[in-house]
Amino acid sequence: MSRPLFSIHTTDSGAVSLYLEEQDAILDLVEDVVGQADLDLLDDLQGCVNESIKAEGHFENLDRARAEFGEMAIKVAHMTREEALDLAADIIRALKFHDIMVEKQNAYPDLKVVK
Repeated sequence: MSRPLFSIHTTDSGAVSLYLEEQDAILDLVEDVVGQADLDLLDDLQGCVNESIKAEGHFENLDRARAEFGEMAIKVAHMTREEALDLAADIIRALKFHDIMVEKQNAYPDLKVVK
């Protein structure tokens, strides 16, 4: 069985995180980014990302590095119709699971041990 193109995770707040998992798709994405962005700009951005958030001027440096990039349109993945339908179903399933978990927590509040 082949590795899924994406994995889907929900946070406690209900937000969805979508991870690109399939290695060829990841390399395609990296190639697209490298093809559209100047490598010096990528180096500057990487330097900002790698520095401590406690470093003086970190967020200003990060904002400056991000502002240097022009507009880009990056292809995240190329997928078949079936893969797209599977992805849509997986997202819906993850959201429904999150809703069920929230509902369950509200129905059964934390019980406290009484001595």
